[in-house]
Amino acid sequence: MITHQNLSSALHHQAPLLAYTPSTRILDFSSYSFDVSIANLFRALFCGGCLCVPSDADRLDDLASTINRLRANVAHLTPSVARLLRPERVPGLSRLHLGGEPVCLADVEPWFETGSVRVLGGYGPSECTAASTICRPPASPADLVACIGSGAGLVTWVVDPDDHHRLLPPGCVGELLLEGPLVGRGYLADPVRTEAVFIRNPVWLSRPARLYKTGDLVRQTPDGSLLFVGRNDTQVKIRGQRVELTEVELRVRQLMMADAGRGPVVAEVVVHGCLPSLAVFLLLNSDESSSSSNSSNSSNSSNSSSKNPHCALLSVATDVRDALAARLPAYMVPTLFFSVSELPMTAAGKTDRRRLREMGAAVAAAQRQAVAERQPTSSPELKLQRILARVLALEPACVGLHDCFFRLGGDSLGAIKVVAAAREHGIRLVVADLYRQSPASIQNLALVASVPRSKMARIHLMAEIDRHDAMLIASPQTLPNDMVNGHDPSSRHPLTVLVTGANGFIGTQILRQLLDHRLVNRVIGLVRGSTASVAWERTVDAAVRAGWWSDVYADKLDVWAGDLTLPRLGLDVSRWETLLMTVDVVIHNGARVHFVAGYRVLEAANVGSTMELLRFTNKTRIVYVSTARRRDPAEESDEEVALELAGNDDVTAYSQTKFVAEALVRRVAVRRPPDRRHAVVSPGFVIGTPTEGVANADDFLWRLAAACIRTGVYDEEEASAWIPLSDAATAAGAIVDAAVSEETSSLVTQVKGGMTLSDFWAVLIGMGYQLRPSPSQDWLASVNSDMEARGDNHPLRPLAHLLHVSRADVEWADSWREDSVAAVRLRAAVRKSAEFLARAGFLPRPASTETDGDSRTTAGVAFSRTGR
Repeated sequence: MITHQNLSSALHHQAPLLAYTPSTRILDFSSYSFDVSIANLFRALFCGGCLCVPSDADRLDDLASTINRLRANVAHLTPSVARLLRPERVPGLSRLHLGGEPVCLADVEPWFETGSVRVLGGYGPSECTAASTICRPPASPADLVACIGSGAGLVTWVVDPDDHHRLLPPGCVGELLLEGPLVGRGYLADPVRTEAVFIRNPVWLSRPARLYKTGDLVRQTPDGSLLFVGRNDTQVKIRGQRVELTEVELRVRQLMMADAGRGPVVAEVVVHGCLPSLAVFLLLNSDESSSSSNSSNSSNSSNSSSKNPHCALLSVATDVRDALAARLPAYMVPTLFFSVSELPMTAAGKTDRRRLREMGAAVAAAQRQAVAERQPTSSPELKLQRILARVLALEPACVGLHDCFFRLGGDSLGAIKVVAAAREHGIRLVVADLYRQSPASIQNLALVASVPRSKMARIHLMAEIDRHDAMLIASPQTLPNDMVNGHDPSSRHPLTVLVTGANGFIGTQILRQLLDHRLVNRVIGLVRGSTASVAWERTVDAAVRAGWWSDVYADKLDVWAGDLTLPRLGLDVSRWETLLMTVDVVIHNGARVHFVAGYRVLEAANVGSTMELLRFTNKTRIVYVSTARRRDPAEESDEEVALELAGNDDVTAYSQTKFVAEALVRRVAVRRPPDRRHAVVSPGFVIGTPTEGVANADDFLWRLAAACIRTGVYDEEEASAWIPLSDAATAAGAIVDAAVSEETSSLVTQVKGGMTLSDFWAVLIGMGYQLRPSPSQDWLASVNSDMEARGDNHPLRPLAHLLHVSRADVEWADSWREDSVAAVRLRAAVRKSAEFLARAGFLPRPASTETDGDSRTTAGVAFSRTGR
């Protein structure tokens, strides 16, 4: 129910923003069952303009001609409808309002190019009149992508989607709440529904008020504008895994660099055979669609129309799927890709998702029938089919010879079960086999199991290093010396430093120390994001979570949107040239961290990005953030390390790619003058600082701690194992020192320090956690039992395959322990990190009263790679 007061308040507050005049002619396009039609009517009356009413036939059959005939100069359309228009066909249109659906770049660019059409975005749930937020005039097309503006007659608030009594800071994704005179009375004759979403007096509000919970997820920028993220209810479950459809759409759109990727992308769940599968629909032009699809696997392949659009399966290259796997969890990588000649629309002018699901299911069924005969035949294949089906809770017939275990809903814990069951049937596999195969199908797994481990092809790391190094030696310098920044490191002029991964757990601490450093004049953060504003928000959000951000840093900091998997790190030509000509030091801290993905999946982000920097930088120094290895860096040889990393099934591809990249940096470093020599910094495990204690909940150490606290036991046989450990401030300090130093005494700087696991457990016991040592087998049984009980919510589930890897036999070189950080600082950092994780809800609160005093502290948000 919207009152006269609601509507008149909206007109009063929004009229100056819309700037309508008596010469305004508004196209009355929307159906009268939708609130936009009411807004158009009263806005025209309010400004003394004209409401241009087309017939139903004109509205549907020839919209451009109708706009011209009625001389309409303002139109409110959904992006789906606006795609039917070409700017040159409606020369009289001066304003185009887009709303009702997410806006993509291809929706905006053609109108900007005319220079005569003002494109505006906005947002408004019917419960608070047709418009609640309005965008300011954008400076570029990218500014309108996902932007819904700021409150127009309303105050906007962003809260925890699970608890509206918890207000979130700018930069965090949360549910949008609306407060003010535009908030309606509620739903007619539905008090239960009204009470659920029209709330009063949340605890953070200083005055009594009534607010509306929109159910929409947004992110607030520093200037108060809102970026639309998705619906709080656009999460779907596919075989028990929660999938955010808008996240899938975003990643596919970012990846597709051709015109297809700049247009609409719709993710939906399509029934494929026995299973619901994640599908992506791409709007392609007719040439792309016909060249990318097979007519036998299409529906409505005759002339397309709005009622019968053409839909066909796309054959997607392996590297595209691998690139998506590098950006999304395995269960969120789409199984099916469809091209559509046009997106079907509802009567409201929005994408008809139900029709898309039907079209996709019909095409998928035809394709499934064509390959139905591809079933296992050999004894090992039939055994693996039964094993995979049992683990996935499917009928065996639903698991085909070429079906990927992970695309059918498998995960790391399921992979462990598959390996254990396979061994019981005489089929020798290791967990890594399921991640190295693309796809992890019955056929591929049976083939791997048939080859002796000693004869199995492995990544030849030295060959990889030599191959890449040969490319570096052969690469000409991109810029001549007189075009490159002539900064002399010995002059101590203020430095410009670029940091990759600046929003990560360590990256934000590097950023913090650079912004405070007297020798650093400008800092550039390279952060993954669809736009520069999104990248900025992610960076500031990380700094806010780490507890150090202040707006005074904004003048010294730039943030660029990039992607380590892409050429030029995803930067446009202008940004790339700025990097080459003005940046003195690059701290390459960013990486794709994944403990089960294969080498080729991680190669682009971890090795390719390093190659891009090494090939094209001339006088710029690179400080590469690597990972610790047990030997003294001065004594180890690349050949020995390569053999050890490649020959051990328990070594992750992440460690392999980091080693290859590090070796390349070291090789190039020795060929450069000492004053421009690259450097490597190697930290071990990194925990929160002794002051704020903001920790990374994704790290194995804290996941292990959470699992042990839950069961009350830790592995007594590993208690004496020493691990390299530092706090984030110490690690960041070593990295920044390497960046600003004129020369380094050695190519590799170790971030020294650590403690035994027994000392680590002692700190937690001292906080009040009930922990006792237990024999390895008993401890492992307890953890596995708890994992079975908690399923997806268990802290160790994503890293379950690492549980059997013993840390007791690893001997770290003395150089890691010499001249290390004070033990008391490390213990303080462990304690502070554990206290923070307890407040954030990752660890349970200890029974001790010593930390009870912290209960008044606002719960923090732990760092997490899976949080994106």
